[in-house]
Amino acid sequence: MLHLQEGEQIDIKARKHWFLLFTDSVGILFLYLAPFIVWKLAVGQLGVNLPHTGTSLTFFLSSTWTLLMWAKLFSVWTDYYLDIWIVTSNRVVNIDQKGLFNREVSTLRIERIQDVTFEVNGIVATVLEFGDVHVQTAGESEEFLIKGVANPERVKRKILGHIDTKTKENRLSM
Repeated sequence: MLHLQEGEQIDIKARKHWFLLFTDSVGILFLYLAPFIVWKLAVGQLGVNLPHTGTSLTFFLSSTWTLLMWAKLFSVWTDYYLDIWIVTSNRVVNIDQKGLFNREVSTLRIERIQDVTFEVNGIVATVLEFGDVHVQTAGESEEFLIKGVANPERVKRKILGHIDTKTKENRLSM
């Protein structure tokens, strides 16, 4: 997975907040139930005369829909579980799972970091303590964005602590 350099230690392994997985899962649940509710309303309460579809076809369609929704839920859970941000004494590593078989790993050296900010937007995010962490480098590259991480202030403090340590080490070595 992650090969550490000599003298490097992992400080934080941060994941998305559990509330983000919960909201995605509830959305999939509503999407799953929607056709069954519409069918029940159309046949039962509205009295719509739908052509008779045999029990086998109804069972096949509902089973296929259930299988698709389970696959979507599995995909959302896999993305949640395998997305991870690792802060070590030398670098920040972003492992971003994109689908089931694609992964992007980005690394940012602590020495290159210029600025670290975090933002928490909304009442729910404030109460449950999750938000985004922005890590800006000195180069022309885009900022390093950690979205929906639990306790973003702690992540920021840890990164800034490693920056301070590296700065002191560089001053002493001169």
